[in-house]
Amino acid sequence: MIIAIILFLISLGVLAKSSQLAIRYSSKLSKTLHISEFVISFFFIAFITVLPETVIGIISAVKEIPALGAGTLIGSNVADLSLILGIIILASIKGLRFKKEDIKENFLYSVILLIPLLLALDGNFSRIDGGILIFSGLYFYYTLTKDFKLFKRKKYLDKKNALGYLILLVLSLGILILSAYFTVKYGWELSNLIGIKPLILGSVIIALGTTLPELMFSLKSVREKHSELGIGDIFGTVLWDGTIALGILILIKPFSFAKEVMIIPTLFMFLSSLTIDYLSKRDKILTKREGVYLMLFYLMFLIVEFLIGINE
Repeated sequence: MIIAIILFLISLGVLAKSSQLAIRYSSKLSKTLHISEFVISFFFIAFITVLPETVIGIISAVKEIPALGAGTLIGSNVADLSLILGIIILASIKGLRFKKEDIKENFLYSVILLIPLLLALDGNFSRIDGGILIFSGLYFYYTLTKDFKLFKRKKYLDKKNALGYLILLVLSLGILILSAYFTVKYGWELSNLIGIKPLILGSVIIALGTTLPELMFSLKSVREKHSELGIGDIFGTVLWDGTIALGILILIKPFSFAKEVMIIPTLFMFLSSLTIDYLSKRDKILTKREGVYLMLFYLMFLIVEFLIGINE
């Protein structure tokens, strides 16, 4: 068991580090396009930060343990919207301020994150459910891209530097995919050895590991007074994981589950997004006190997941 734990933790550590490197080079690459910070983070950076969960989800589905991947996707979303966001708020100087354009779509965002919960109520994810999730995620992205002014470039692309960043990005992604494979492999072995359900292992332990890239990037963004990058990264990551990535996993391998095991994390995901929607519209700023509340919300999630795990 000790060897399995060590190999699992090493795989998870390499996964987090390769993700961090991929974020660094994708950020440098995307900035050469001279796009707004929120768009860079929501589309480009978020795409990189979702790769660990997405790759784990796909590998889990191919290896016929989709519950492990689904747990990782949903669990990482709960962590992003509560624990990670709470830490970022506490790290900020005067709280995390939302701009009007950042929150105008928040209600639609929360509604879309309700869809996984509704689809989980029958204890089964079918390929039709997977298609619905993918469509809903793409639709939200479409609502954002309607404002083409966000994507208008004012300067020419620095092709020399862009090529170098692209090569380093591809290398980072290669290491990321390889470490994700071993994370699934040793995570599955570990779940069998300690007798914990794969979905719960994914939603807590692996999910926390896959959120490290978002945490590191967002903390750096806030400290450098670029909070838009941090907000966009978290929101973009959660949307992808909860709709498109989960939908892809289900299309590959539909699966059934004990209702409470999937309903609990999807419920927490929806409630956390609804809470952020309410707080951001009320004050247009998340204070340090509210950051503590979000972290306590995540602690409640962990307690509930632990109780489910020991009672299964």
